[in-house]
Amino acid sequence: MSTFATVIVTKANLATAQELTSPNQFTTELKKGFSKYYISSGYFNQEHYDALLSSDILHTFITDDTERPTKTIADLGMTVVTVED
Repeated sequence: MSTFATVIVTKANLATAQELTSPNQFTTELKKGFSKYYISSGYFNQEHYDALLSSDILHTFITDDTERPTKTIADLGMTVVTVED
């Protein structure tokens, strides 16, 4: 079973979030002022969902699958960092 969530963590909690889930998650960088955040949005398997929910590393946790991540980012006053290769 999987559960939809949009999860944002601070840069300081990025490594922990990826350890609880996968290195392929939380790869999109956000910023607000001088602070950096990372977002992962989509369906999390139950183990990852439960691990994140029981952790104390979450900045934002939304389970409404009708709310687009872009709206969440805008509502929080954050912007997506564009990484050039």
